[in-house]
Amino acid sequence: MAEEALAPLKPSRLSRRAGLGSRISAALLALFLSFAVLAAPPKKNPSWSDLTAEQQQILRPLAGEWGSLDAARRTKWIGIAKRYPGMTGAEQNRVQARMAEWVKLTPDERRNAREQYRKIGKLPPGKREVVSQHWEEYQQLPESVKKGLAVESKKKKTERIEPRSRSKTAQAKPPPPAAVEPEGPEPAVSTLTPPSTN
Repeated sequence: MAEEALAPLKPSRLSRRAGLGSRISAALLALFLSFAVLAAPPKKNPSWSDLTAEQQQILRPLAGEWGSLDAARRTKWIGIAKRYPGMTGAEQNRVQARMAEWVKLTPDERRNAREQYRKIGKLPPGKREVVSQHWEEYQQLPESVKKGLAVESKKKKTERIEPRSRSKTAQAKPPPPAAVEPEGPEPAVSTLTPPSTN
């Protein structure tokens, strides 16, 4: 009879399982939330003041225009700043020089540079190495030669552009054949008939 009296005080197996299940659920929820916090992406568009002192020092050439960069560009530059300490001195100097050059480019020049970079990235490794070698040779040229090449390249581009007045169908049709003028006087046509040899 004592057991019957204590029965309401003892948790049943079912209630113990339910309690265990809710504790497991609570633990899983807490674990999930902690992972969600840890896996939260970094701030989408960090301002200059959000950068560490080391990142600001590395990215100093970009400080003036940091506010105008979109989130993707900022993330790219922050990634470069993270890799920067592991670079050799020569690589670090090259990164700093390229940042300084990048800041001087106009928006159109930057767009063209990005397009060229994408095109080069699609090349097979052997051709990419050749392009890289040519680029290094170009970098060694004096500024006057570089400017002359730029002017020459611009001329070639403008020469290749056709007027927009021609329709696509007119562009697709081949030009009519040119009339060929005979060289020299035309041969005289004889009105005489040859004598018959009957």
